Amino acid sequence: MNAGALPPTNPSTCVDDVYQRCRDLGMRLSRQRRMVLDLLWVEKSHLSARDIFEKLNNLGRNIGHTSVYQNLEALQTAGVIECLDRASGRLYGYRSDPHSHLTCSQSGAIQDLDVELPRELLDQIERRTGFAIETYTLNLTGRRRSCIPAPTQDWRIRSSIGTFDACPAQTREFAAAAVCRTAAARWPHPPAQGSGGAVHRR
Repeated sequence: MNAGALPPTNPSTCVDDVYQRCRDLGMRLSRQRRMVLDLLWVEKSHLSARDIFEKLNNLGRNIGHTSVYQNLEALQTAGVIECLDRASGRLYGYRSDPHSHLTCSQSGAIQDLDVELPRELLDQIERRTGFAIETYTLNLTGRRRSCIPAPTQDWRIRSSIGTFDACPAQTREFAAAAVCRTAAARWPHPPAQGSGGAVHRR
């Protein structure tokens, strides 16, 4: 933060800082608790209790699911790690300092962001609400470029009965069917000979 914006935060820079914070809070650093913290700092992503349990056991760490869950709850309650409530369940992250999130609406992946809002905007919000802002987080949603399908060529068929979209392989067939439908709608029965009706070919 710039000077005068908000009080600066001091995020942990390594897992040893988190160990020390646990000690300062009077928390017991058991072997299982260290394993959970170590994994979160190695992964540096947002994981469910099941994810953490499976990853630790795949690494040969003998730990039960109940122990994983209990340690995660204790750590997030103490403010040592973060916990995000999602429709699919809770996700846990290694950071506990104020920060923002960017979520991919297609894959569900969550990315940590450090966003600093302009001081002028914060002042305006404070004036309108009567609050003194102490900290803030933003939740942004979008799609990774890798999740966005490549644009395809726009093929449009225009006729007297409307405009249609079609892929290149269907264009001729679709256009012919549309013309036939138009002709059938206009002339349900062929004009009788000598009636004065005529069909013009182009």
